[in-house]
Amino acid sequence: MLFFIRIRVIFERSSQWRYSNTGYALLALIIEKVSGMRYNDFMNWYFFFF
Repeated sequence: MLFFIRIRVIFERSSQWRYSNTGYALLALIIEKVSGMRYNDFMNWYFFFF
């Protein structure tokens, strides 16, 4: 979680944009914490049924 706190701001809010997967990485950590499953296993079980 400290990784997300240490991310530096590149430009002022609403002045530019840049694509980032940071939100998805954080979501994966939350899913693992709440479900007690690895993210890959969770996605396969609940979304892809493998």
